[in-house]
Amino acid sequence: MRYHMDETNVHSEENTDQTITGDESTENVEESHEDVAQLKAELAKFKDIAERRKAKIEELSKATQDAQPSQKVDSKSELSTEEIVLLAQGLSEEQVAYLKKVASVEGMSLKEAKNSPIFTTWMKSEEERIKAEKASLGASQGSGSRKAQKSFTTSGLSKEEHKELWKKQNGLA
Repeated sequence: MRYHMDETNVHSEENTDQTITGDESTENVEESHEDVAQLKAELAKFKDIAERRKAKIEELSKATQDAQPSQKVDSKSELSTEEIVLLAQGLSEEQVAYLKKVASVEGMSLKEAKNSPIFTTWMKSEEERIKAEKASLGASQGSGSRKAQKSFTTSGLSKEEHKELWKKQNGLA
């Protein structure tokens, strides 16, 4: 076997005559046709899967949108002038909402409903409820008893407690 070298490659000069018979070429063509048909079938299968998944995603997104409760958008731009004035006077949004209910039931403006006995009675009961909540908050947050701070003059200090106090006072702890 002899080798021939040109600028970039080394070529072998061995006898590499390959002849393809007619039967082999038809087999190759038939195999490639079968491969193409198989690939087309797989492509169709994947397209079908993709379409089903896309439809399922759309169905789930619609179901999710339907399942979510419509949230009330409460922006300041939707408030009437009377509502804005009432909020500026110190009423809470909850109080203004109740006042709107009273006004619609009584058939009067918000300013007139503010002085109605229904609203004033409700306001008094709300103030009493808030006072009662504030009064009971102390007990719900714990005993409220204060821990006694120990100092060098505290009677009954152990040797270890005295050392800790001395370290804290001198910045060593």
